[in-house]
Amino acid sequence: MLLSEKDGRIIFYIKVTANAGHTGIVGMTRVHDKPAFKVQVKTAREGGKANQALIVYFAEIFKTQKRNVMIDAGETQTFKKMMILNMSLEEAKNYFKQLGFFV
Repeated sequence: MLLSEKDGRIIFYIKVTANAGHTGIVGMTRVHDKPAFKVQVKTAREGGKANQALIVYFAEIFKTQKRNVMIDAGETQTFKKMMILNMSLEEAKNYFKQLGFFV
């Protein structure tokens, strides 16, 4: 399952490529037997800038404040566990659906 909900938190995994031509979700993949979104960020990995770009990007997608978007695991890795606070599973699914991902 690409998205899960626990205690009002949406959890999903991403595989990130930094220094890309643009920022966005470009597909889906599996990493460590977990389904994940493939995400590209335009920003370089240096100094946590790519992580910050991810937080901004997902805050925009989910129409929420940056403080509600967290990298729960994998801060220094390309495979990350993301968490969105204060959102239902149905809301999250609708946001991904608007991007063309039916989860």
